[in-house]
Amino acid sequence: MRYYLTIEEIDENKGNNRVVLLDSNDYAGGRYKSREFFVNDKLFSKIKSNPIFIRTVDTGGVGGKAGLYFIKDIYNVDGIYVSGSTYRTNPIQLFLEPTLTKE
Repeated sequence: MRYYLTIEEIDENKGNNRVVLLDSNDYAGGRYKSREFFVNDKLFSKIKSNPIFIRTVDTGGVGGKAGLYFIKDIYNVDGIYVSGSTYRTNPIQLFLEPTLTKE
């Protein structure tokens, strides 16, 4: 298992596949900002086949409990990346081997 998709990994895997990723370091106005990237087939597959993230902090609201969630269901993006330092309080995308299916 791996954690975190870094901006460096994205930069090293540029390609033609469009993904929209949430920036776990860019939180303003009560929400995380997202950004569009174009990545190669390998990284595209890695992102799409790992749709789960960890919410490590309970938000205090309904549906905001710490736990495992599907990225698309909560943030409506393809994945989560880290543009700066990693923090355990930010949403963290999980990368599992072997990959899981949504079923």
